[in-house]
Amino acid sequence: MAQPFPRGTPHNMVMHAFLLALALGTSGAAFGQQAWPPTLPVLRLSGVAGAPRGTPLDANVVCPGLSLIAENNPRGLGEEASRLEQWRQGKQDLRLSRHGEAWVLSDAEGGTVRLSPAMGESLAHMNEYFGMTAESAARPPTHEELKAALLSGNGVAQIRAIFEESLRRRFVVGQKVLIPEMTGEATISEQGLTFHRAPDLMLPILRSLDELRSDPEGLRRLYRREDQKMKLLDPQGQFREFLFEKLPAWEAKDFPAADKRQNILHMHIDGILEVAALTSYGIMQATLEGMGSQDWSGRLVGIWHTHPPVYTASALEGMGDFWGGPSGADKEAALKSGQNLTIAFYPDGFNAYDLSELKGPDTDEGIRVITYRSASWREHFQRLHSTLLKRP
Repeated sequence: MAQPFPRGTPHNMVMHAFLLALALGTSGAAFGQQAWPPTLPVLRLSGVAGAPRGTPLDANVVCPGLSLIAENNPRGLGEEASRLEQWRQGKQDLRLSRHGEAWVLSDAEGGTVRLSPAMGESLAHMNEYFGMTAESAARPPTHEELKAALLSGNGVAQIRAIFEESLRRRFVVGQKVLIPEMTGEATISEQGLTFHRAPDLMLPILRSLDELRSDPEGLRRLYRREDQKMKLLDPQGQFREFLFEKLPAWEAKDFPAADKRQNILHMHIDGILEVAALTSYGIMQATLEGMGSQDWSGRLVGIWHTHPPVYTASALEGMGDFWGGPSGADKEAALKSGQNLTIAFYPDGFNAYDLSELKGPDTDEGIRVITYRSASWREHFQRLHSTLLKRP
């Protein structure tokens, strides 16, 4: 993996997006699961005089940005990024320009290379992201700014929309409705807060696990195909050992009985799904996809994640004052990245925990809580409970 940004880089939140995997307390290797239709362009070096120079690329986009894209293959851009990484060696003053639908990268001596539209857009968005860091370092968001933005009409509406989306991402395991966490990065400007959401690359595999719960051979194929993701879901390898070693031995001698084997298999899967619903998996591929597909402006607040609603037969509940606050893993992430805004659902509102001044991993000192409660919030989510989450 490429080296992280230099220690001298101003403002520790420069590292948030690229190091989100580490900041969230989990790590993922590169996965390139999604096909990307454009044919990779042939990279051509030319010395056309007077070629348009365009916008300077931030040093962090050039390095380690290109190498991270090459390694993690977001949107299928890994091969193109690898070739660009080779092309840019020894070149100075790289600039990005757009001419209609065409994107061009040029160097100080007039050499140019055409980019695919997806690569051009990704580099432009990444450049926007790192362009915020100087202003963020000079004028970091204060707790008072954050509180005012969160409690504004726009802030409340955005948080409500985040919890609504988490409800749409739900999945059912037996008699339980599991509602997953969401995560991303936040920015603040004169217009208020913007919550940038990281793509959820784990949800498809969780749904596949549930669909294949009674198909051991299908589960083995899934595990082989999605090995890196399964290592995140099964960090101790207990499910792998059961699926590939114990279960085949039991099947060969038909003991224990088939129904008992299936019950144990279901227990393994249910355990994985229940833990996954309460875990934010920081996957570099998702981080790069999120950074490279969204507009960025304002100042960086930092990473955020949710403690989602808990489904019961009568209502959507929260985890409560004791369990709803930042966990040990949440605190570790905040100490690594400088912030881990934790937003916990309550039936009549939310608590937002500002961890930017957390004093240590084993204390709540420095945590500042922003509380929102309203009757309209309660009524809104009561309606969702009876409609969106209505079960047959």
